[in-house]
Amino acid sequence: MPVRPERAKVLSAAREDFFAAVADLTLPAAGALLDRIEFARSMRELWHLRADVFALVSLERDQLEADRRTATLNRHFPTRAPRSGFGGLAARRTCGPERRPRFRSAQAHRELSASLTPSPTNIAPARL
Repeated sequence: MPVRPERAKVLSAAREDFFAAVADLTLPAAGALLDRIEFARSMRELWHLRADVFALVSLERDQLEADRRTATLNRHFPTRAPRSGFGGLAARRTCGPERRPRFRSAQAHRELSASLTPSPTNIAPARL
């Protein structure tokens, strides 16, 4: 199945940025990573190589430089909306007083706590 010209251009541009992100590294694993970048057949394969780029750059340089280089690589990959019903990190607060369950009375709180705490009366017998 031949690769469409527009996809070939996109893959080539991404591959060049991956090469640039790794080219100045001297670790032995950098050579192997350059080979994997060269022979990547899809954007998906390059996507998975981002972690290796980050790891090598952070080992040889530092994490800040690895973050910077990975951000350059990320521009080749569009972001998607979350598939789940959960929003992004800023969609809602997940901690703090507004997330605690509200009880109308202390009795309701004790009843719920008791139903969630294992006791001899609410543990199902083990089946043999």
